[in-house]
Amino acid sequence: MASMRSVEIGTMYGGASDRILRRLPSTLEHFVVDPFLAGYDDKGDVTSVRFATFAKDKGVPREHFSLAWAEAMAYDFRRHFGCRYHLFHAKSLEGAPHFENNSLDAIFIDGLHTYEGLLDDIRAWWPKLSTKGGLMIFNDYGSRAFPGVQKAVQTFVSPLGLQVKVGKLGKPPGHRNAYVVRWR
Repeated sequence: MASMRSVEIGTMYGGASDRILRRLPSTLEHFVVDPFLAGYDDKGDVTSVRFATFAKDKGVPREHFSLAWAEAMAYDFRRHFGCRYHLFHAKSLEGAPHFENNSLDAIFIDGLHTYEGLLDDIRAWWPKLSTKGGLMIFNDYGSRAFPGVQKAVQTFVSPLGLQVKVGKLGKPPGHRNAYVVRWR
């Protein structure tokens, strides 16, 4: 199988990265973009609250916690998957310029789950996706907890005439996830 390149926007504990790298061919090169920010949204975002709690419990400034978490994750994943795994310790919009347009086969967006945040991610990353059937996957598309996700996806794809495919339990791209395919 030819080499493939994928990007995961937002990873938290790395569960999706682990499944992707274990299940897909060894020719896959997987990139992760995450700032691991603690406390950026103390009211609405579970990850933000968890990271802030971890940092507070350990008596570590939030910035130091973010860097330590990123270094630990990069070390652990590189130990298991070698040069197939790459971590960009950055916000999504800061990571996008590091990739050429039309250079990625799949993008899994699991970053900010707000309407504005997701719409910004889609707009920044869409040009990076291959026009030969590149796949963009959206986490929590069917979740009532994050109504902005579905709204942002529809705002972007409707003018392009793209059809959103929704996953199901046990069927790709997974429960509460959806995807679109980019063709020329």
